[in-house]
Amino acid sequence: MDPGAAVERHRAALWRYLRVLGADDATADDLVQEAFVVALERPEFDASNAAATFAFLRTTARHRWLKSCRSAMTRREVEHADEVWDQNCQGDGGDYVAALRQCVDAMPERSRELLEATYHDRLGRSETARTFGMSENGIKSALRRLRAALHECIERRRSEQ
Repeated sequence: MDPGAAVERHRAALWRYLRVLGADDATADDLVQEAFVVALERPEFDASNAAATFAFLRTTARHRWLKSCRSAMTRREVEHADEVWDQNCQGDGGDYVAALRQCVDAMPERSRELLEATYHDRLGRSETARTFGMSENGIKSALRRLRAALHECIERRRSEQ
């Protein structure tokens, strides 16, 4: 089967598959096109086996869909972080950053070291756990408590101003 016939044979089914996964009409159109481009760019692409062709196209489209979902999620997270910055940090962060520094300075030394290892040194959870003689779940719980304490401290300091 020639590649053009494969496109016509599988286009509608692939589009429906992407819609079932949650893609909107335009995104499904784009992803179908991308899947065919990937297939047609492969020198070894053989459209003679309809089932294998559709399986390849479906897998390619699914991976592209997941990638677009991650990208959209990242965009939403960035937009949310930008909104939080606008609400709390006007301009360069001013009073929020000052309150954060004061709160970190007021923490016990071991808590500051844990924060530094995690956020400044960017140690992974397992390496941090070894460094501090804790389990990975213990590190996770300690960081959750520290972030909550910092949040409360920052809000308290900012409301006092």
